[in-house]
Amino acid sequence: MFPQQKMNMLIPLFKNCFKCSLLLSEHKIIWNEVYFYCCNCNQYTKWCHNMILSKMQISADHLEKLLTLFIDKRTPTEAHSILGYDFVNKKLNIKTIEHYYSIFNRISMEFYLEELDCIFFDGEVEIDESHLFKPKYSFAPHRSYALDTVWLFGICQRNTRNFVLFPVASRNEMNLLKIIFKFIKKGATIYSDCFSRYVNNHTFPKKSKLTKYDYIHKFVNHKKEFVSGLFFRTHTNRTPR
Repeated sequence: MFPQQKMNMLIPLFKNCFKCSLLLSEHKIIWNEVYFYCCNCNQYTKWCHNMILSKMQISADHLEKLLTLFIDKRTPTEAHSILGYDFVNKKLNIKTIEHYYSIFNRISMEFYLEELDCIFFDGEVEIDESHLFKPKYSFAPHRSYALDTVWLFGICQRNTRNFVLFPVASRNEMNLLKIIFKFIKKGATIYSDCFSRYVNNHTFPKKSKLTKYDYIHKFVNHKKEFVSGLFFRTHTNRTPR
């Protein structure tokens, strides 16, 4: 019998046998690694088999410490310094830490993209766009480039903390409409400013371009006011819940 130890927070409670796919719950510690035992085919399946971490060269304990520091927003350099303390005693090469940080980033991005596909806003929704930064030009010979402006387009749902934010190459009508159609349910109430991609400013009174797509669209002219003087709910200044 192998000694039983406290389960690492990364170790799943169940694992499918790599040979017969039977769901396993019995685990054993072999050389400080967790394996799930299958009585059906007398095989051991490593806890990270068929996962993105299946080829990792560090222990689950080291991995747990690294992930904790990653979640705590510590840089690889800070993690290397912390893990080198005698009372922690988890010395890892800085290159190894950077490698696993890149894996954590990839997992986070894949999870984010999967979650993004499930987001669909309903009810009252606000939309707006903004700069990330302004162009900065330099005439210095060693820095003869210009930083381009990055535009962001955001959607948030009122009375919740749900929002999405996208960098867009261009704020043209087609780009923004594609995002609106994908993430906002037809029949939802959309609040915006009078940006010409959503509102026809050449008519009197101004006319929404979104209502023809079965949205209820209410907008405020930011050149005059940030909250409508007639309808106080018409604004793009969502109050956090």
